[in-house]
Formats: sequence, structure tokens, C-alpha cells
Amino acid sequence: MIEILLSDQNDKYFNDMYPLFYKNKDGGDAIDIVLQNNLVRPINKILDYLVKYQNKSVYSKIIQHNFIDMLNRSISVTNLLNSEIMISKIESDMWPSQSDKGLKIIKPYNGSPIHLMYKFGDIFKEFQSDLTKEETVNQKSLKIKYTLSNLPLFSTKDSYLIDSLLSTDEIEIFGTKAVQDFTKFHWESYAKWPILLALLNHIAYVYLAACYINERYNHRKAMNECKVWLNSMMIPLAISTLYSMRQLTVSPFKYLG
Repeated sequence: MIEILLSDQNDKYFNDMYPLFYKNKDGGDAIDIVLQNNLVRPINKILDYLVKYQNKSVYSKIIQHNFIDMLNRSISVTNLLNSEIMISKIESDMWPSQSDKGLKIIKPYNGSPIHLMYKFGDIFKEFQSDLTKEETVNQKSLKIKYTLSNLPLFSTKDSYLIDSLLSTDEIEIFGTKAVQDFTKFHWESYAKWPILLALLNHIAYVYLAACYINERYNHRKAMNECKVWLNSMMIPLAISTLYSMRQLTVSPFKYLG
């Protein structure tokens, strides 16, 4: 029925002023019914319609609790991730509108979008002084564009978005701005320094091991003369062991799995 309704022959009747898909009073929608019945083709039609005729961030609520399920079922979501549904534009007279710095900054925000207009100083603490500056237009001034990504909202208590992204076969989604910003934030905030430090620790261990092997076997030195290298190798080994024990303590099932 949905396929017939959303077929190309009915395009002339579609209008973005009159949306077909929305939440009912119980919080359900057409996508819930389609997924419950494992109907893949209709869900593709619905997503195409949303991107074309309901391409606004307010409609992200329709797919919010079903997005991970669709990703796990290998339903194509690349066009959806490239749409305006994934991004809310922030327009507030209480935020600075111009800057002479050409920067792209990604910051976390876990509060309500309703209170967002009052949170500039809390989110961008390093630019809090800009709130008190008088804005003057000059050749070097650049217009600031503020957006709020809706993608992190799609994680649920039982399903984590990043796990679904890692297991998906749809490689094209990693070229979308929504996913790139999401992964960049997680890399900069959580993964970057642990991975770089682990790399340096590994390089140090390999270097010390190579020095020990060179002294012990190439130069035929006695064990006592090579102890400094052997003992030094214990330092990166101890660091790796302590880090692994910490990961095991924090999340044992995830670490062992």
C-alpha cells in the first residue's frame, strides 16, 4: 500500500506543506509498522519521501528510535544522512554572528535544544568574551554558522550508534557530513590520545627490544651488560598491562567480547 501511495505517478500530489509522515498521539509512526513487518522496499520509499518532501530537522523525531534498527538491517541511509533532517540550524540573537577566525569547532551539548540559546558561554568557554564585544562589519569578518547534529540522538539505552556504524556494510555513509562530524568528535574527545600514546608505547618497546637483541646477539655482550635494555622493556610492558586491566575493570564484557 505504501509503495503504491509513494509511487512516481503520485508525485504531482506531494507537497512539503502537507507532510504524510508524523508521530501519532501514542508516539508511533508508519516506520514502526513497516519495520515490524520486515518490509524493506516500503521503508526505502518512505526515506526517499522524507528526504524530498519533509527535509527539515523537525522530522528527525520520526526516525530517531528506528535509525539504528534500519542501519543494522542494511537499509540504505546515505541520502538521509546527507539531508537537512540530520542537522538543526541554530539562529539566535544571543550568539555572536561574526568572527575574524575561520575555524570549524565541534563541541558537545547534552541539554535541551530549547535552552540552547542561553548556553553559548557554557559550550564555547574559550569564546565567552565574544559575547561582550560589539560586532563591527569589516572585510575580514566571517559569518558564523551554528548547527546542531541530530545524529547522536539516535543512540538508545540498548543500542549504541557507533557500534552499528562500525558493523555496517554501507561504506558511503562515512562520506556524509553528519557521520564525519560524529566520528571526528569521538576521535578528538575520546580516542585520539589513548591511541597515540599506545602507539608511542609500542614504538618504545620495539626500539628497546631491538637494542637488546643488537647488543646481546650481534655484539655478543654478556647478559649483565644488556640488563639495562632488558629492564627498560618492562616499562612499556607494565604500561600496557595496567591499561588493559583498567579497560577490563571499566567494561569487562565489552573488553572480553
